[in-house]
Amino acid sequence: DILILPLTRDGQTVSVEMIDYQGRKSALARAPRTRAYWTPEPIPQDAHVIAIGEGMATVLSVHHATGWPVVATFGNSNLEPVSQQFRASHPTATLVLLADLQKDTREPDPHARKAADTVKGILATPDLNSESGKDWNDYAATNGPEATTAALTAILDTRRPTETLRQNHCL
Repeated sequence: DILILPLTRDGQTVSVEMIDYQGRKSALARAPRTRAYWTPEPIPQDAHVIAIGEGMATVLSVHHATGWPVVATFGNSNLEPVSQQFRASHPTATLVLLADLQKDTREPDPHARKAADTVKGILATPDLNSESGKDWNDYAATNGPEATTAALTAILDTRRPTETLRQNHCL
């Protein structure tokens, strides 16, 4: 059994990400991946919040918990170019960069931090110890969807200006 996810760039399918039942991942050789992404459903043009993360499981866990539109980039080096696309196409949306924790330092992935800075987004880092995992999927698996919603909402509320929340009808 293999899950096949289409990767999109500029409205065109440019590659696929394949994930087998053991979690092994593979992509088409020599297929373009820079700026390519996957979404489980179309992102509404009037989206107030869009969460962008590396992996399918991470973004689906966040979507399940929050209901936010989500984007998977399938690689940390792709976070910034994909985030720039969504900033251009959704200039008023709050972009939430779902940072993985680095194994050695437990700090947010620097690619996620750079992407958040570049697009004036919000860096969301899960509060996990080394035994609990490294990403928002691990956080959701450990703490459940309600706690995941609460943690992400708290990050959003503390890092977004109140005026922006009012303008986007989130308050």
